[in-house]
Order: sequence, then structure tokens, then C-alpha cells
Amino acid sequence: ALQPDDVGSRARTSVIAAQAAMGRSDLAAAVAHATAALDDATAAGRVPIQCEALEVLGRAERGRDLPAAEAAFQRAHDLADAAGLALWRVRALHELGTIEMYQRLDTDRLERARDEATALGALATVAVIDLELAVVRGQRGELDLALDAAVRCEDVSRRWRLSTLAMSLVIQAAVHARRAD
Repeated sequence: ALQPDDVGSRARTSVIAAQAAMGRSDLAAAVAHATAALDDATAAGRVPIQCEALEVLGRAERGRDLPAAEAAFQRAHDLADAAGLALWRVRALHELGTIEMYQRLDTDRLERARDEATALGALATVAVIDLELAVVRGQRGELDLALDAAVRCEDVSRRWRLSTLAMSLVIQAAVHARRAD
């Protein structure tokens, strides 16, 4: 029989394979690996791996089944919260906020996730959230707020050489175009 450390190692290997499959846009493989990782991580009591596997599952489902995606992200949030894993909690809150953005153009969870990510120093997460806030605020016609969020993203992206820089500039250009500026 496998020992808990062996099961935990297998869970880690599976979650890495799930992330790699997501990177290749191979959703079937990502789901299979993430499910295996989640099962093993649960058996071994590895909450961070559970959270990561649930994040992969939620992202895989987001494009086809929002309730299933939301359930995965909520479970990750609850696990992280109970275990005191602040960064995993923020990541799950961000994902839940993204779903709210898709469904209702709501920003409440995104703003909470941004505040918490800022407090943790998770600047890449802050930059991505600012991009999402810029987009949703632009869609709601809140052009000043959209521009503010895009400029914040640009500043962090330039300072830390993040891949979010190009989109922050595109959003700023779109806001200026909508203003005929």
C-alpha cells in the first residue's frame, strides 16, 4: 500500500500534469489529471494541492459549465480559508469574482480579491484583476474607472515585467477611443 507521502507526491505530480495540460488547452487531460490530484491530495491531507487541483477543474469548466466552475472555486476557497492559506483563498476569490463578472458584470468579489491580493503582495494577481476591472468598467460605461484600473495594471506590469502590460495598453487605447480623445 502507498504511504501518505507517496500519495502526496503522486498528487503533486498529477497537479503539475494538469497545469501543463491546461497550458496546452487539453481540457480532457487537465480534468483527468486534476481529478486524480484532488483525490490523492484529499487522501494525503495536502490542502494546497487540493486547492490547485480545484483551480484547474474550475478553469476547465468555466467555458462550458459555470455552475460547476463556481462549485470548484467555492470549494477551493472554503478549503483555503479553513486551512489559513491566504494566497489560495485570494486565488479562489479572484476566480469566483471572474465568474460574477461574466454573469452580471459585478465587481464586488473582484474588488475584495484585489484588496486581499494587494495586502499579500501578490502583484501578478493584482495586475490581472485590474485588467478584468478595466474591462468590466468599460462595458458598464464607467470610463474613468476603467482607465484608472488599466493604468494601475500598466504601472505594475512595467515595474515587474508582467505579461499583462500589452492588454493594459490596449484597454487604455480603447477607453481613449470611446472618449474620442
